[in-house]
Amino acid sequence: MLILLQALQVFLAPIPGQVLGAAGGYIFGPWLGTLYSMAGVMLGSILALTLSRRYGRPLVERFVAKETLARMDELIAKGGLWFFFIAFLLPFFPDDALCFLAGLSPIPLRWLLAVMVVGRLPGVAASAFLGAGISHLPPELLAVVLGLAALLTALYLTFRRS
Repeated sequence: MLILLQALQVFLAPIPGQVLGAAGGYIFGPWLGTLYSMAGVMLGSILALTLSRRYGRPLVERFVAKETLARMDELIAKGGLWFFFIAFLLPFFPDDALCFLAGLSPIPLRWLLAVMVVGRLPGVAASAFLGAGISHLPPELLAVVLGLAALLTALYLTFRRS
């Protein structure tokens, strides 16, 4: 179920992937949580990449806001593969949108996939390890952490829509 949810969040993004990664770490532990989350993230990323390669810009415009698309077009043109690598490393960067944009680039698929794996792994692992550590918190502190996570998720969703 975690793998499927992680794959779907690339397309639907109702909640940030980091929250799912933390949940995976909490449920399965840091190592399996990382493995399952990474499998789902890569499945969704590969699907987004291949669909955008096949159907082009009209499809990408359905998933990526026009302002984001215009900004990313410039950055991708200047940075190429290095831009993708650095962007996938940055936490809270719109890396799901990058998967769609990567499909529009002329960069070979094998290089894009390598950059996706290496760039996304640290963030996915950090989320899983954070989630695994939450289980050791006292109940009062856990309630505060979960409340803050819910608040941050709500703020993220609110500002993402605007």
